[in-house]
Amino acid sequence: KDILDTQGDDSDDYVDIGWSNTTGSVRWMHIAGANLFTNFSFIYTDYSFRTRLVDVKDKFEFRSETGIRDFTLKAEAEYFPDKDHRIKSGLEFTDHDFKINTIETLFENIESEFGEGRKLNSLDISYYVQDEWSITNRLNTNIGMRFNLFTSGGYFAAEPRISAKYALSDISYLKGAFGMTSQPMHLIYRSEINLPTDSWL
Repeated sequence: KDILDTQGDDSDDYVDIGWSNTTGSVRWMHIAGANLFTNFSFIYTDYSFRTRLVDVKDKFEFRSETGIRDFTLKAEAEYFPDKDHRIKSGLEFTDHDFKINTIETLFENIESEFGEGRKLNSLDISYYVQDEWSITNRLNTNIGMRFNLFTSGGYFAAEPRISAKYALSDISYLKGAFGMTSQPMHLIYRSEINLPTDSWL
C-alpha cells in the first residue's frame, strides 16, 4: 500500500494519491489415482487506486477512485487414459466487485459530493476441456473447448481451439493453430490525465 500526499508551498496545489494491491491464494493438489491428478485453488485479489488533485488558483478539483475485488475458486483435473492422450479439464468461478467513482468540480459553478460512486457485481463462470493427442510419432494435436458465462448482461461464449505440430525432421516442424476467444471485461482508458485511473468494465 502506497500513499502520496503533498501540498505546494503557496497552498495553491494539493495532490493526494493512494493505491493498494492485496492478493492471497491457497492450493491443494490431490493424486486421485495412477492416471488422475487434481488441483483445487482459492484466490483472493483486491486492487484500489484513488486520486485527488486540487488547484485553488484555477478553482478546480479532480477526484477519482477505482477498484476491483475478486474471489476465485478453481478445480482442475488431468487424466492420462493411455500413453497417447493427456486430457485436461477445469471449472472456475470468479466473483467480481467493481468500484468506479470520478468527479470533476469547478469551485465557483458546481457543488458536488464525492459519494459511493458506481458499483458493479458479476459472476464469471468458465469450463474447459482439452486433449493433447499424439496421433503418430510425428504428429501431435491439441483439441479443446472452453465455455464462459459472464452473468452481468448474460454474456455467454463458446471458444473452440485446435493446434497441430508435424515433425518434418529432427530439427524442422510444421505448426498450425486456430482458436476463438472472448473478453467480456474491457479496460477503459482515461487520456486526459497521466495517472493510472483506468477502470475495468
